[in-house]
Amino acid sequence: MRRISLALTAAVLLAVGPSFYGQAALPARGATAGNGTVVAAKPADVPVTRVVLFSSGVGYFEHNGAVSGAATSDLRFETAQINDVLKSLVVYDRGGGQVSSITYPANDPVNRTLRSFEVNLSGDPPLAEVLKQIRGAQVSVNVADETVKGSILGLEQKDRVVGRADAEKVMRAWMLNIITDSGIRSVSLDDVRKLEILDEKIKK
Repeated sequence: MRRISLALTAAVLLAVGPSFYGQAALPARGATAGNGTVVAAKPADVPVTRVVLFSSGVGYFEHNGAVSGAATSDLRFETAQINDVLKSLVVYDRGGGQVSSITYPANDPVNRTLRSFEVNLSGDPPLAEVLKQIRGAQVSVNVADETVKGSILGLEQKDRVVGRADAEKVMRAWMLNIITDSGIRSVSLDDVRKLEILDEKIKK
């Protein structure tokens, strides 16, 4: 069993104290079993054992705890404090072990993450808007009892008559234009039973 120590300096509110949202994982070196396989690290409790608050609004926080074998420990702090934490965090194993890595999760908004994809899915776009973004991609579309394969030429809205003869009405419908081996096919999205994207890059 070994002792792990963590120390950091961060700006705090002296009257209230910090609240913790961000998270850092601090894995110790993985132990190895007799057969050469790496043993998975287990969570370890490394509580705060010392706090020093300065009149300048800066606080010193020290964590100490005992670990056995490979272990990980979570350190929680406000996202706004991450710069202070990264500049002042010190981690060491007083039992002769080695800290392998320090990581923290990304805090990008979901919309920014979605925009980084090949297809922008932010804002929950309808199918027509998604297909517009992949114009030129190879697709396979099942309509009624046939399958149409080809590349997407584009989409357009057309008037479509629906209903019985005595109660007909005109509705706007999205039409998917596909370039096939036999020419251009126009398919109503309302009639599509299945649509498969064949472009491997987009699928990933």
